[in-house]
Amino acid sequence: MKEQSIPLHFQNIEGLGKPIRTYSRSTLSKFGYIFGIIVGFAVGIYLLLEGLVWYPQRFPDVADSNSPYVIGLGVVFLLGSLYFTWRIVTRWNEMLVVYEKGFAYFTGRRMEVFKWKEITMISMHVIKQMVYGVIPAGTQRKYQIRKQSGEEIKLDGSLSEPDDFINRVREGANPYIFSRTKEYFETDQLLDFGAVAISKTKGIIKGKKNYLWSDIGQISVNKGTMWVEPKEKGLFRRFSFPVTGMANFDILMMLAYEMAEKNK
Repeated sequence: MKEQSIPLHFQNIEGLGKPIRTYSRSTLSKFGYIFGIIVGFAVGIYLLLEGLVWYPQRFPDVADSNSPYVIGLGVVFLLGSLYFTWRIVTRWNEMLVVYEKGFAYFTGRRMEVFKWKEITMISMHVIKQMVYGVIPAGTQRKYQIRKQSGEEIKLDGSLSEPDDFINRVREGANPYIFSRTKEYFETDQLLDFGAVAISKTKGIIKGKKNYLWSDIGQISVNKGTMWVEPKEKGLFRRFSFPVTGMANFDILMMLAYEMAEKNK
């Protein structure tokens, strides 16, 4: 990518090195919003006319009790359409640029800068939706990125190539997150990842049970679920837990793989 192709408001970003790639709001997302807004306004106006004019004419005996519900639903559609109109207008020029040392995010109103070394949390919620269990119906994406100051951004799949972007963030930020987390881990502090916690001496802790690293034989991930297999058959049976949306799941896997390898 040529540097001169970057919009002017990104060219003054300092401390991130050379730009690598640009991500903007996809055309499909923009027109999807516009179509939804048009339909929402049309339905809202129709319901208002129905509740105020047509319904009382057709059913005068029950109009006084039923019309307010129709009118209220119409107002909901109109307010929802107004909200999404505001949202698409303010975020029409939403854009991300990934640099050597981080990324810059233009929300459409303000610029936010995230250096790799400042990022403390990455969360990915990616679900492939299916109809009748066999027909693909798209992928739902939600990404959350937070840095040391507490500032965070939340993204969905509306940007172009969202998977490529989040993978670049993981590649750039995870080494720093892992280094900091490993320091705590080495002092035997409990690291809580939500569904489970891990400790250097206690192993993986799930609920009231803990599974020592020396007893763990294999760790794998399949379709958003992490599976932990024992080395030998016995009271310790394999268990699993969901990892979709888990904060810093990559770090959990890196530490778990490392400890399982050491305790083979």
